[in-house]
Amino acid sequence: MPRVRLAPVGRLLALGAILLSAGGCGEDARVVRLSQEAADRQAAQNVALARVADAAARGAHELVAADAAAREASIRLQGEIQTERRRLDEGWRALRSQERDLASARRRDSALTTAVRGTGIVLVALLALALAWFILVPARHDDGQADLLDWIAIELAPVDPGAAISSSPTETPPAPDEPAALPHVSPLAPPEDQP
Repeated sequence: MPRVRLAPVGRLLALGAILLSAGGCGEDARVVRLSQEAADRQAAQNVALARVADAAARGAHELVAADAAAREASIRLQGEIQTERRRLDEGWRALRSQERDLASARRRDSALTTAVRGTGIVLVALLALALAWFILVPARHDDGQADLLDWIAIELAPVDPGAAISSSPTETPPAPDEPAALPHVSPLAPPEDQP
């Protein structure tokens, strides 16, 4: 059965009805006093219960507000983390691109260096062949220059390795089947006309 709450005036009327029905004066004062104390206790409990309910409602509102603020802060932090991740990803991509560019430049420079060295070696070999051609081809056609060309060949490539090491400009000894060597003449000096 549901409880019906009575207003303070209704309580007093109910209390009065109880007192009238109780019948006796001595006991009536005692019953009135007990009823009054019960009513006062009930009123104090109701006030305390109202305060607790009000505090609980305020606490619930504060909890809901704090939860909403925490969710907003979490969403904001997640957005900041995503922004930071994007920035870091862009930085890594730029770094990888720079690394690839540097590696490509190193390969290109290495290939260029190798090509220049190879070209230099080929040019030196071609110059050596051209010098040999210059020395050997006219020797077949012109007997007058044969002695001069033989002397240039001897000066440029001595037969005896020990002669190349010596520091004194000495004439190389003639081989047993060769004619005597020409006198030492500087390659820079013009050739003398021979009779």
